[in-house]
Amino acid sequence: MSATGVSVIVIAKEPVAGRVKTRLTPPLAPEQSAKIAASCIADTLAAVAGTAVSRRVVVLDGAAGDWIPDAFEVIAQRGGGLDERLAAAFEDVGGPAILVGMDTPQLTPQILAEGIEALGRPGVDAVLGPALDGGYWAIGLRAPDHRVFAGVPMSVEETLAEQRRRLDELGLATVELCPLRDLDTIEDARAIARQAPRTRFAAALAAMPVGLLAAASLALAGCGDDAPDLRPAAEPADSPPLSSRPDGEILVTLNTEVEGLVVDGQTRLAAAITRQPVALTLVDVDTGKITARIPLPATGRHLDLPVPGGPVLVPTESNNSLVIAPLDGSATTEIATGPFPHDAARIDGRIFVGDEKGDTLSVIADGKVIDTIDTPLQPGGVAAGGGVIAVIAVAERVLATYDPETLEEIARLQVGVGPTHIVTDGELGFVADTEGDAILAFDLVPKPKLLWSFDAPGTPYGIAVDPTRQRVWATLTATNQAVEISYRGGTPKLLATHATVEQPNTIDLDPRSGDAVIAARDQPGQLQRIPGSSR
Repeated sequence: MSATGVSVIVIAKEPVAGRVKTRLTPPLAPEQSAKIAASCIADTLAAVAGTAVSRRVVVLDGAAGDWIPDAFEVIAQRGGGLDERLAAAFEDVGGPAILVGMDTPQLTPQILAEGIEALGRPGVDAVLGPALDGGYWAIGLRAPDHRVFAGVPMSVEETLAEQRRRLDELGLATVELCPLRDLDTIEDARAIARQAPRTRFAAALAAMPVGLLAAASLALAGCGDDAPDLRPAAEPADSPPLSSRPDGEILVTLNTEVEGLVVDGQTRLAAAITRQPVALTLVDVDTGKITARIPLPATGRHLDLPVPGGPVLVPTESNNSLVIAPLDGSATTEIATGPFPHDAARIDGRIFVGDEKGDTLSVIADGKVIDTIDTPLQPGGVAAGGGVIAVIAVAERVLATYDPETLEEIARLQVGVGPTHIVTDGELGFVADTEGDAILAFDLVPKPKLLWSFDAPGTPYGIAVDPTRQRVWATLTATNQAVEISYRGGTPKLLATHATVEQPNTIDLDPRSGDAVIAARDQPGQLQRIPGSSR
């Protein structure tokens, strides 16, 4: 099935005052809420229009107008509850199709294309895009099936979980898409405008009366000379097909998407996040044997192992929680966090979780959040080193450091072209500058200071450090390679370039041997082990 064989359905309401975005009233008047709804629809339709698809269909509650572009077919919604209307939309349009709502103006053709590509993969029956409030912003089906929706509770905190359960019950192989925040409240509006400052929605929000929206001026800040850089955060490249055999050995084939990986030298276990099933999967790094699958409430993309022997810190993004998972099989602990927890680190008995869509760090002690710290936009990378917490804010391209006791910001520094991840060796910080094709090294105290930049063409993304051998590794997602760099003596030196599995988004190092373990994000979900250079 090709991408162009997929239809995209937009389920929407006519933007009439009093019928749309009612949770924005107050503080907005009904007429203002309707203008916000109209801007959301316009952004969504523009994203769909910019995507290569078979058909573009608006399934509408209300009257059509010139606000719907000519490229779209329009059919009326039918059915009672939302579950019935979703089922009817798929039946009327046919499959394969992806359905989106009108509440995510930050949707882009790239995000939509990723969903279309996923639905077109062999063996995939459905795709599901989690929303941060417990619902979902997109669902795609290879073929219509009313059983997918019948009786699933809609517009409640359990909607996503119940929809996942129904897809599993029907035996439909489902790929989970990236989470998005949908627009329900004025807080959602502010957050989305900051994330997508050049949308029609952000402009409409900024046009609301001053004082009504404290963050409205920020929504268009990207147009000014002194504004923070609010381009979309850097992402890994879509890796090409393999052109050479991966180095080392394939430890295990997990037959699912894999992202997020840590290796524990004490237990000899690698822990990886898998999507089918949604679990923390434990693999013996010496034998390649799967030893356990620890269920997770949702997927994530980063793991942290604060101390040898565990436990593992697992931010579960769409579930807005941190799971603390022991490696010995004992019970996990789940702690609520801020929106879209993406990375975590522990220092001095406290855990700091980067809430990427909340622009905060959640500070956890004694099993609960005790405080939050405001950060630059999109704290996507978090690490502990030099007695400080270091954060990479991926939207503002900033490295910020914080005192773990006082929770005060120490300093911030503009870094790279498009940084994504940070790791430390206990003192120095190492950053993958994904858009800048470089690995950056920093002193973290007393203030962040760039020590060196090492060219790493190929869209570096995953990064790991070996403090004992003073080596840093990074995966190159555009070339299916990994670079092994020595920083002994304070000067970076390339030791080796290794061939990897396809789409090598995640890497960690075996503390005992110095070998690299790399996870292939896409099917068949292999873990690869590469011996470190003897130099």
